[in-house]
Amino acid sequence: MQKALIFLGTIILCLSCSTVPKSYFNDELCTPKKDYQEKKALTAFNALDDKYSLIVFKSAFNGEKILVTNDSDSLLNQQIHSDKSMGLAKVICINRNYRTEITELDNGYSFTLDLENTKKGKYIYISKDQYSKKIKYEIVYSNALCGFK
Repeated sequence: MQKALIFLGTIILCLSCSTVPKSYFNDELCTPKKDYQEKKALTAFNALDDKYSLIVFKSAFNGEKILVTNDSDSLLNQQIHSDKSMGLAKVICINRNYRTEITELDNGYSFTLDLENTKKGKYIYISKDQYSKKIKYEIVYSNALCGFK
């Protein structure tokens, strides 16, 4: 009994110390781009089919090595850098019907995208909190294609 309580206490302590990404769905994230601009972007990444979503890595990436797996396929395994003038680092296409995991290989931090929100949002915007001492990510699922500077 005492071991079970210690184990449960340890689990609660570990969960309270972890940095879970802040994530939410927002279709009013930005002024959506025009239909022809959206079609051009989706065509460029072969993401026109409803089964695909685009992950947009945005601000505060400074050479971290990122691994993105979709189902069991590795879609990205490279260092990414945000363009400070645009706030954009990398865009990749995923199959929104499969589990997608993102790992920052430099420190082993990993999180999985919420499958329910991934299926609802055509665009998934991921940014880091550059001012936090802890690793903090913000994930916004949306159907609005945002422009960059």
